[in-house]
Amino acid sequence: MVVDKKAPTPYCVSVSTALMQTNPQMVELWARDFDKGAFDNCTPQSKLYFTFDGAAPIYSRVNEEHFYKVVGGVSVNATAAEYAQGKAYRWLPTSRSAGFVWTAAGDYNVQVSVWDEAWNTDYCSVILSVRGGNGSRVSGTVATASGQGVNDVTVEFATNAPEYPKASQTLVNGTFGEIHPNGFNYTVTAAKNSDYLNGVSTLDLVMIQRHILGLQALDSNYKMIAADANKDGKVTASDLTDLRKLILGVTTTLPNNTSWRFAVAGTPVQTSPIAFTEAISITNLSSEMADQNFVAVKIGDVNGNVSPSVHSPGSKQKQCKCRNERSRSINCSR
Repeated sequence: MVVDKKAPTPYCVSVSTALMQTNPQMVELWARDFDKGAFDNCTPQSKLYFTFDGAAPIYSRVNEEHFYKVVGGVSVNATAAEYAQGKAYRWLPTSRSAGFVWTAAGDYNVQVSVWDEAWNTDYCSVILSVRGGNGSRVSGTVATASGQGVNDVTVEFATNAPEYPKASQTLVNGTFGEIHPNGFNYTVTAAKNSDYLNGVSTLDLVMIQRHILGLQALDSNYKMIAADANKDGKVTASDLTDLRKLILGVTTTLPNNTSWRFAVAGTPVQTSPIAFTEAISITNLSSEMADQNFVAVKIGDVNGNVSPSVHSPGSKQKQCKCRNERSRSINCSR
């Protein structure tokens, strides 16, 4: 008989988080949130168990969700009320992890235990930093260089907390705004990767070609970003090739680029090579931050007629149709 006697090897990471703005304030975390790749000689990573403080779930209930606490070294049933007060654990079999609730801000030494299927265990100690639950609103607008708000843009906030990154969509006028916990550093990015043909026509190809030949330069750094279809930092015949394939229906996407790119408003755009800032950095959020804006650039659209996924506040977009060589409705001419 071969018996597994070797405990798994824990590998954990310290975490910072914030108290949720509930009444009373609390934050619920899972032992698995602290895992950074624990492993075992027999049990695969996907079947390891994670708990706090060496407190295993009730073995007979390991395949069902339950609340438990340790009394005299033995895991026994507990109540949801005890769990909410930070006096018990919650076992979630679908994630193979125990949860625990913290109700006060501070720095905690946390013991994360890893168990294999033979119930061997080892632990690692980490630092949990719990911040106060006050938050501040971060808001802004995603709009084209001409001021048209772009809707359905995914704005993502990332920080060193287990509940992040978080994302939301811009409204019809291109605005976004959410409350995030104070005391954290955030990176804010925008993304939209659909409707590649929107705003792209043979007129754009002509304008890009004239720029390449030196007959008429593109008169905006944002137009340079739009013309760089293959995202190599310069405007060349290769960009024309990618856009021509898109217009003719040979391809439905740009192989090396997204449909939209978003520059941080008020930051410089370098043109040789083409480079610009695409993320907003917020250090130690402590108060409301408005005007965190992005300039939206539709790749391939250098004549600025992207439609209808943008909306000008207080005005009505002109609607019309035109057809290319293959009778595909793509955009409107000015």
